[in-house]
Amino acid sequence: MTVQEAKWYLGSVRGMRVKVRTLENSKEAAWTKATKTTPVMEETGIHGSAEKDLMAQYVIDVEDINQEIIRLKKKIRAAGRQINAMKDPVYSALLYSYYIDALSWDQVADIIGYTPRWIFVLRDRALEEFAKTVQ
Repeated sequence: MTVQEAKWYLGSVRGMRVKVRTLENSKEAAWTKATKTTPVMEETGIHGSAEKDLMAQYVIDVEDINQEIIRLKKKIRAAGRQINAMKDPVYSALLYSYYIDALSWDQVADIIGYTPRWIFVLRDRALEEFAKTVQ
């Protein structure tokens, strides 16, 4: 794997983490709609089949979202294992914090204890090492 391919791969994993957060918000909204949509109960039975159908669709939406979240999280965990397999713990912590935890470079610098400027030097070295590790 080239350094550019490693950067692209890890960037896509970071994007997955952001997408998971978005999907979790969508799931919560769909679940809220599903639990607020209730058919009307009358003496002759349940009326409001449109509401019942709408509730069922929201529940299906929640399940579809759950499946997508699970799929993305499996890919994120696989990338995390690859990063954790790196020999240098600083490189591993740097890549994990940014690409898996989706922290900003400033946050990564604070966590690892280096200046933001030095983080970019380390990032380049870490990506080189990751590219060699993943081959």
